[in-house]
Amino acid sequence: MYNILKFLLLFVLFSPLFFMGEAGFNWRLSSEFPLIIGLILQAVTGFSIFLYSLGEESKNQKGIFFGYILFFSGLAGSYFSGRTIYLPFSWELSTLGAFLVYTSESYSKLKTKSLISLYTASGVSGILLTCWVFLPPENSVGNIFFLVALLIKSAFSFFHLWYPDLHEGSPTSSSAAFSGIAINLPLLLFVQYFNPEFMGIFTYKVLVPIAGIGIFLGGVTSFFSKDIKKILAYSTIEKVNFLWLCLFLHKLWIQGIDAEMDFFAEIFLILFYITLLHHSISKSYQFLVFGKLRDLADTNSVDVAKGIGRIAGIPFLLLGFGTFSFALLPGTLGFVSEATYLYLISRVVDLESGKSIVILPAMVIFIIGLALGSMAHIRLYLTLTLSMPSEELINKNKGKTPSKYIIYSLIYLSSLLILIPVFLTGFMTYTGFFEMDKGLNQWFLTLFNVSVISLIFYFIMIYGKFSHRIEKRVLWDCGNNYRGSELSIPASVISEPLHDSLGLTTSVIDGESMLDDWLKKKLINLLNIGKIWIGEVESGDISNYIAFSSTSLLITLAIIFFYKFYKDNTWNFLTYLF
Repeated sequence: MYNILKFLLLFVLFSPLFFMGEAGFNWRLSSEFPLIIGLILQAVTGFSIFLYSLGEESKNQKGIFFGYILFFSGLAGSYFSGRTIYLPFSWELSTLGAFLVYTSESYSKLKTKSLISLYTASGVSGILLTCWVFLPPENSVGNIFFLVALLIKSAFSFFHLWYPDLHEGSPTSSSAAFSGIAINLPLLLFVQYFNPEFMGIFTYKVLVPIAGIGIFLGGVTSFFSKDIKKILAYSTIEKVNFLWLCLFLHKLWIQGIDAEMDFFAEIFLILFYITLLHHSISKSYQFLVFGKLRDLADTNSVDVAKGIGRIAGIPFLLLGFGTFSFALLPGTLGFVSEATYLYLISRVVDLESGKSIVILPAMVIFIIGLALGSMAHIRLYLTLTLSMPSEELINKNKGKTPSKYIIYSLIYLSSLLILIPVFLTGFMTYTGFFEMDKGLNQWFLTLFNVSVISLIFYFIMIYGKFSHRIEKRVLWDCGNNYRGSELSIPASVISEPLHDSLGLTTSVIDGESMLDDWLKKKLINLLNIGKIWIGEVESGDISNYIAFSSTSLLITLAIIFFYKFYKDNTWNFLTYLF
């Protein structure tokens, strides 16, 4: 039975690619292109989760594989369903699969909190998605429901409150699946089904700065957080908001009559796909690596778990490939993504002064958020892998070695991080897959050359005759070669000097987001209005009944008025009242 489940999981991962080919989809930048990208990323990244699951220590591995069969089936079904009732059904099927993966391990407070967050976000977004399916295609309210459902499911700015709690208690492989694979679905559905005309230009102009706020706050909170899983969760929020920013700018500028801005609209769509590829593989890698270190240390605190990477039994370089990608090391996927963004900014500078003055400052703020998000990964890597572990951690992990399947999973993903840039940039340069101007073609040719040179250099340094074996390891934080853990530099030492300038939205004590805590309290107070309403209604006071009735009537009239005004765009409200 166990082998059958493994075969079925592989079948679920790779069979949609064959069905996709049978359907005759156009392998160009067309309406089916988002579906193609989503299924390829699911198969490529999902295979690493399959390998990792083989090496997980669990009493119920059959439950893990059966859960992932439902999880990936639900995601694939969502891509294929179209605007039918099968879409919300498949949407929720993936959540059911995640629940079965959770049940393979013992429950805890954090895991229960994680499940509640998952089902709340999935349930609300599923209801809104169902409304969109049944409403007419031209109905503006249905399109708003659709957009909000996607924003919630993807942890967009101010809809993200559930996302850090989700990762705080989720199993390691599930966190990688959520962040590296499942979060791609709402973004790609938006590209495939949301036409620019569904919303006015003003709405996109509002959503763009909100996405920018999410990039900045996500990067800041990730950098100052002290929880291993939350660092990666807020980094995901930062990167997802950047992906939404690319899509909103694409939808905004594609509606214009300016040919120059139409060019930027297409380029930001290309940047979206490159960044999606980088985030899907790199973030899956990070959750698998640091999730494994978190499990070995049995704590979410990055300071308590410092140095666990030295005794994890995983090679030093293998622990760092995901961090190297987020740190923009030449030859990695992250370098291709962020360097292309910087190139686009250089093109923005060449615009007319009126356009560049408006766009450029916002781009700089986005860079600050992206830079802090990258620094969060470096901070996590330095603390967990280079510091000296405590005696307690050493004694707890004596004799433990990672499964060969976990090592295989990390080797597989790390090879993708340095091989894909070569094939991607070469493909875009020499095949003419995208219609690009000469400047952009030259840029991707440059990236291709850098990727090839970097790959050759890394191969020579690791396996060539110029490589050497380290005879004596030197501690990065103790110059006198003292090996006590009390002198190891914790993550807080790196981040706290910047707290008074950049970290004002986070707490100094525990690194939690004060803004998120405030938003949660306000949301709870809003939900408690129902209790207040019921308490006053049951009081028996007639004056309360009259006040409630008149208030309800006024609210109903206001909703009717604003709906009619929004639909017909007229100030003639007396017609509707009488």
